[in-house]
Amino acid sequence: MKFKTIINSIFPTGLSCLCCNRDIFDDEYNICDMCKNTLPYLTGKLCEHCGEPLVSDGKYCIHCKGSEFYCQKIVSPFIYTNVIKSFVVGLKYNGKKYYANCLGTYMAQTFKQHNIKCDLIIPVPLCEKRAKERGYNQAELLAHVVSKKVNLEMNNKILLRIKQTPTQVNLSHYERNQNMIDAFKVNNKKEIKGKTILLIDDVYTTGATIQECAKTLIIAGAKKVYALTAAHTILKND
Repeated sequence: MKFKTIINSIFPTGLSCLCCNRDIFDDEYNICDMCKNTLPYLTGKLCEHCGEPLVSDGKYCIHCKGSEFYCQKIVSPFIYTNVIKSFVVGLKYNGKKYYANCLGTYMAQTFKQHNIKCDLIIPVPLCEKRAKERGYNQAELLAHVVSKKVNLEMNNKILLRIKQTPTQVNLSHYERNQNMIDAFKVNNKKEIKGKTILLIDDVYTTGATIQECAKTLIIAGAKKVYALTAAHTILKND
């Protein structure tokens, strides 16, 4: 089977909008112009570290101010709400792998807008049990699209998840951090030594997973780590 045929089977293009089913002829985003205008874009003044919308003066949100992080910066094209939330849920839990092309294309656009310079793309790995149940890693599908759009190598063999962690859903910020401790390892340190890495994941919530991945990569010899997610969860400032 030809490579293009394989890609098309994973990321099929169609002639209807993913949001409203209106006929379209845009196989890059698969969203009509009208629906594009309604998407929950992450815009305005944002935290310089995590991308959280700022409600007051300053460079950082209440969650990042005064803290030190292994990940330099996290950027996302969307807020995790409305149709974008349904896209991520469909991709993650309902086998709708074709959503990866739309989300990944917007992610690549955001990456270019921030002018971040990286050497290698690494998707956040799933634990073995969840990967077998799902049949794929949604972060890896997104990373494939971003890799193609920004012309950067993607490697899904370097960073491994070695701890069978329970789902992060409904856990507090503290519990999420504890859940991720020592959850990852680097399989080949030579591949990342002195390099700037771009981590890819589906949703940023508290950053626990991304920060632990970044920590593992930095300790193993990476120069810097940035992260790119499809969507950003807006947290309560309390």
